[in-house]
Amino acid sequence: MNAVFVTNFMNHHQKPLWDEFIKYFGDFKIVAYSDVPKEQRDLGYHTYDLPYLIQYTDANAETVDRMILDADVVIFGTKPQPLFQKRLMSDKMNFIFSERLFKKRANALLHRIKLIRLRKKYLPNKRNIPVLLCAGAYVENDFAAFGYPARTALKWGYFPEISMKSAEELRQNKSEKFTLLWVGRFLDWKHPERAVEIAAHLKSMQADFHLKMIGSGEMFDEIEAMIRERKLNDVVEMTGARTPEEVKAEMEKAHVFLMTSDRQEGWGAVVNEAMSCACTVLATAEPGCIPYLIKSGVNGMVVDAAKLPETAYALLQDPSACSAMGGRAFETIHNEWNGVVAAKRLAEYIHSKTVYEDGPLSYNS
Repeated sequence: MNAVFVTNFMNHHQKPLWDEFIKYFGDFKIVAYSDVPKEQRDLGYHTYDLPYLIQYTDANAETVDRMILDADVVIFGTKPQPLFQKRLMSDKMNFIFSERLFKKRANALLHRIKLIRLRKKYLPNKRNIPVLLCAGAYVENDFAAFGYPARTALKWGYFPEISMKSAEELRQNKSEKFTLLWVGRFLDWKHPERAVEIAAHLKSMQADFHLKMIGSGEMFDEIEAMIRERKLNDVVEMTGARTPEEVKAEMEKAHVFLMTSDRQEGWGAVVNEAMSCACTVLATAEPGCIPYLIKSGVNGMVVDAAKLPETAYALLQDPSACSAMGGRAFETIHNEWNGVVAAKRLAEYIHSKTVYEDGPLSYNS
């Protein structure tokens, strides 16, 4: 049996999963339809030369198209047309790996038109419905809106590289000063201003802390000015972009990781990474990964955006509780939500349609 994963470009959020998956499927290929974009390269994303990775080009297009059409199993991340439609009309096993479809709200008429188009795109063959791998807790509802059948959707996600240090090593590696970390592109829907508001509240409460913000983007100068205006330069540090390895090193030292994005954050792989480093994630429920990965008050904190500052202060005031949640976050990733477990479960599902009680390849409800 052979398998193919079709994606836009290969990145470090995918590699650990597929490195494991190939152990179960020796005849496995990834087809990448584009190179790593400059924006991601500037953020430290690597390019890869892997034996199972094929870069799609005009020169190999016909051969690769035939390989995808003939494969026993195809997992579609990106959905190139008309190849995607042709493959879905076959009787072979197909998976659709997708983040939520409706990241932005549209007016009612445009929404109805989009639903019709989506139904034609994803359901051309009602005799063979692809399994929906949900990269986020809101994916199933988005697909159900245009009639995607119930019980064909399973929990999935991104499975980036995780810290391989022990929980005890990470506990001892945490900074002496209470440290919060924010990582991402400085974009409006990632709401970096919420991190600054948290810092402003903590300073107003005369808390002893440090906030580090890593990344670059169109709001960088605006946030830098906001920090100056609020007189927070002594407690907030903006580092600019860092490599994935440097980011992980900062996560290993931080106590709290701030996930401030809104519904446009389809998943949020930095949350997996931070939890694997025994950070307590403080987040809103809007990013797709949060309902899958975090049980509020157990292995992280999930609150409304308006309550982020006061919750951060509560965590600072109770370091033992914060540390305990970080330890349980570590267990969540290392015991279940990781590439080793996900790859094994995906292989088992392909061979025997095994569905699990919780975690990757379980039902949403």
